[in-house]
Amino acid sequence: MEKNEIETLPGYKWIIKSECFLDGVPSIGKRVSVDSVLMYLSLGLTPEDISRHYDIQKEAVLEAILFARNEVAKNCNSNRI
Repeated sequence: MEKNEIETLPGYKWIIKSECFLDGVPSIGKRVSVDSVLMYLSLGLTPEDISRHYDIQKEAVLEAILFARNEVAKNCNSNRI
């Protein structure tokens, strides 16, 4: 991926990666990292709260949760003997 290229991750509608935004971490659009979504959830916010706060689709927030779950599952499966 080139420095200014935006990549929508395969299998996802809302999750992108680009070195131009948020240092290339997976995010919803250009300003909300998947990590931020998880942090807000851990603080007790709902997907609806997050979508209202950032003015993004609730489905995008739910997809960020799914993305994080899939990444954890991938890492767990790759560490099995």
